[in-house]
Amino acid sequence: MEEPIFNRSLNIEQELLAEIKVYRDKQKRWGESKLARMIRRGAIHLIYWLSLAWFMTTLIALFLPSILPSIHPELSAINAGFLLAGVLLGLYGIATMRSEKRTIAETSLEYYQSIAEGEKKALGLLDQLEQNQETYQQKVEEELRKIFLLLSRLTTAIYGSMTSALLTYKFFGESYVAGLLYAVFFFSLISADVYCHNQACSDQKSKRKQLAVQK
Repeated sequence: MEEPIFNRSLNIEQELLAEIKVYRDKQKRWGESKLARMIRRGAIHLIYWLSLAWFMTTLIALFLPSILPSIHPELSAINAGFLLAGVLLGLYGIATMRSEKRTIAETSLEYYQSIAEGEKKALGLLDQLEQNQETYQQKVEEELRKIFLLLSRLTTAIYGSMTSALLTYKFFGESYVAGLLYAVFFFSLISADVYCHNQACSDQKSKRKQLAVQK
């Protein structure tokens, strides 16, 4: 009877050690990708400020047309390209972070709690696994919150670009179809802005609750 119990304990410990190794590897890869995440966020920040500067230029040009360069249509197109690149970078970040959250959810702590019950060493390993999982999850959620916040700010720059385009090209006066498409895109942008802002705020509230529980 002793042998099966010993084997069972050993198997539980091996499973827990394997899961702990998974999270250690995740932490290692997270540290290695820190520079890439910083560059991605920095690129979105830069696009935001450059687009905002271009919007201010076009706004001042309404009163001082001479400050607007002759190639302003080309510059507007470049600005739109930068904004699209910023949105794609943000969406890529959201997709990768949500993928990480799904992998965290796949680790069933309840399962390990049930099989480790009564096993002192296994319970110690389970506690270590819980700490590793919680630490990694907090990092992922914080990164996700930052990306949503950046995308929410980026929508402000897109608002500016759309406003300057409307004042320059007069969509509603020249084409009803163009005006309708503009309106649809504008209200879709508002929805995206609200969604990103709510996601950033909800993640921040979750983080505060976790800190309150830890205290």
